[in-house]
Amino acid sequence: MTEDNLNELLKPPSQEKLSDAGKIGVLLLKIMSSDWIGVYEILADYPSQKRLDEWCKQVSEQLVQLHEKVKVLELNTPSFESTCIHTTQLALRTHVQEKRQLLCNAVLNSAVPSTLPEEMHRQIYMELLSKLTPTHIKVLRLFASQKLAHVHIELGDPSWINVINFVEPMHEVFDQNVPETIGYEDLRFRFVNDLFAEGLIANILPEREMLSEIAHSPKPTPLAKGFLKFIESPLEN
Repeated sequence: MTEDNLNELLKPPSQEKLSDAGKIGVLLLKIMSSDWIGVYEILADYPSQKRLDEWCKQVSEQLVQLHEKVKVLELNTPSFESTCIHTTQLALRTHVQEKRQLLCNAVLNSAVPSTLPEEMHRQIYMELLSKLTPTHIKVLRLFASQKLAHVHIELGDPSWINVINFVEPMHEVFDQNVPETIGYEDLRFRFVNDLFAEGLIANILPEREMLSEIAHSPKPTPLAKGFLKFIESPLEN
């Protein structure tokens, strides 16, 4: 996508009073230009340039859709600019559309005052987003959905790996909800262990009336809940 095409896509209705939708095009061009991250000079080959163009188009179009939905966007904040720069760098390193959409969601949530997390949390969420794969996110959402609520494991005990391999219902739940991991029990352990190591799941004690039933059922931490909210699309809520 050329600069002229992007400007045409986001052309504001009036040049005298630039709307938020019009500002999107101006700011994205500034952030994604060579003056900011040198991306056009670094990516001289056609495939990488095409990937960049596709990313710019994806972000700009969804920001326009978001503007039509919420009306108020804050596009000139340091947090939004930092998120744009960080996600662009990550988007250029992957061809996986699911990961690119998660990155785009982070940009969208950084533009809406009500979904923008505090800066300390935003930085942590961006680091997590750079480390975790879409399958990590799928497994984390699995824990958040309570489909593993009755799986009794103690994550602090290294022997819990046996639960994935031999104990129901964890094996069945993974087969049904993360089918791409069938036959890769070692990777299932890796996904869960990574989430535990990053502080996203833990053996959190449940309510008193359910204590005896699921005391050893891992659950998403408050950090995980904030992270999942940050990478959800505000266009779908």
